[in-house]
Amino acid sequence: MLNGKKLIFLSFWEMDIESFQLYKEIGEIPYWLSVIYGYNGIIDNFTDTNYKNDFFRTVYLHRYSINTRILKNICIYCYLFYMARSIDILFLLHISPENLLRMIIYRLGGGKGKIYVKLDMSPSGVFPKKSPLFWENMDIKRRLFHRIFKNMPDIYTVETKKAYREISASYYADLVKSEKLYLMPNGFDPNILTENNVEKRNISEKEKIIITVGRIGTYQKNTELLLKILEDVDLKNWKVYIVGPIESLFRDKINEFYSLNPAKKDSIIFTGNVSQKDLYEYYNKSRIFILTSRHESYGFVLAEAAYMNNYIISTDTGIAKELLEYTSGTVIESKNEKNYAEELQRIINLPDNELNNLVPETDKKEITWEWILRNNDGIKKLCKA
Repeated sequence: MLNGKKLIFLSFWEMDIESFQLYKEIGEIPYWLSVIYGYNGIIDNFTDTNYKNDFFRTVYLHRYSINTRILKNICIYCYLFYMARSIDILFLLHISPENLLRMIIYRLGGGKGKIYVKLDMSPSGVFPKKSPLFWENMDIKRRLFHRIFKNMPDIYTVETKKAYREISASYYADLVKSEKLYLMPNGFDPNILTENNVEKRNISEKEKIIITVGRIGTYQKNTELLLKILEDVDLKNWKVYIVGPIESLFRDKINEFYSLNPAKKDSIIFTGNVSQKDLYEYYNKSRIFILTSRHESYGFVLAEAAYMNNYIISTDTGIAKELLEYTSGTVIESKNEKNYAEELQRIINLPDNELNNLVPETDKKEITWEWILRNNDGIKKLCKA
């Protein structure tokens, strides 16, 4: 399997890895490092039984046939120890006690390669007073943990400028001076469209459709705010598709919304869970993507919407503001229902010729995984021989 090539090894088991996550950093980073820098990739503890392939593109998916969590964790540690000498990059996500143990096992197993920690970090929202990464906010155990953890990885990356600023002012601030901390956003992979036979539409071919995507009805996604906004908007001949699995407790609120707004039942549609192909067809034909989340560590759906030439209306969460460098849209305070409704109504009222000029029709290569991983200084340093 290794064929004498360098190896990037993702070790991750805070939760089981399912196939949809392969199209995020878990699968995309090992894959693109294999394409760009010639690495073999292994993703450890892949668990999705519905995904029958042993590989995600060129990346090997290592599975365990053990259902008991304690025994599986022991096997995972043993496998990491066994593979350590072959691993050139140990790829980890998050600052955690489990990852500290992984790094120790990797070194004890004879691993001499580099350790890369992708922080996948959401800013505290209370910066800087209560950030868990500030020394004064740590108890004795946390101080000892962070003192040991901080210097073990060779490279850290963080996804948003907000999170980078917070880390740069925290106990981890010296990582900037030592050139170990780099800003690296997540990307979108256009291969997903090809694999699902989705041909990206020109902006003029898009329909009068508004979408949102996520786990509908969760506290994080704040879907109740979206319904309040839609109550105040005259949709005219537009349709709204609310895409994603629906929390069971939220169904009563949907029914209540329809009973109060019966005229909108045919124009506001809850799709439930959809296939990957259908998901990207929704992005492809829609003109507006709306996000009302209370918080996002990054917000992959925003990158997907931006790449698919959607006008973005979002709360100031995750990557929202930074993505507006590459597309068009508006960021609105999460509690400002009125501003949301006014901006949505403004777009709906535009004539067709102005709708077609709403978003710049560019290739948006700067937000693809390939471009990001080819050009990021932290990744270049990580993969330098």
